[in-house]
Amino acid sequence: MSFPFAKEQDIFISAPCGQLQAVIHQGDDTGHFAAQNLLVIICHPHPVHGGTMDNKVVTTLMRTYRD
Repeated sequence: MSFPFAKEQDIFISAPCGQLQAVIHQGDDTGHFAAQNLLVIICHPHPVHGGTMDNKVVTTLMRTYRD
């Protein structure tokens, strides 16, 4: 997933079960939360139950906090 106006970085975190993929999105300096030191962690539904990072709820929450 890519948003041309956001700074985005894919990372992988080592875990006992293997590699966990994460995406860091950094909004621009003009967004609602730009003046705050805000960190939000959004987890998607479990993959065994069909969850992905592209889940509609996950992406909507990400855009809400990023913008």
